[in-house]
Amino acid sequence: MITIVAFYALMAGVFTVGKQVVLYAYPFFLTALRLPVAGTVFLLYARYIQKNPWRVTKDIGLLLFGYGIAVICMD
Repeated sequence: MITIVAFYALMAGVFTVGKQVVLYAYPFFLTALRLPVAGTVFLLYARYIQKNPWRVTKDIGLLLFGYGIAVICMD
């Protein structure tokens, strides 16, 4: 039960901060800043918590292209 309350408190805090930050920065800048940070967090989680080693493959160019399209379409 405490995790549910903590989750809602976290989401409420993020929403409030996000509404204030949008007053001072462009939404595209916020998206472009947020997505690489989130990706890094996911990669570090997979690497150190799940002990899942990831390797750079030939598909990295296609994935980076898809990431660029996602950032452009997000705004």
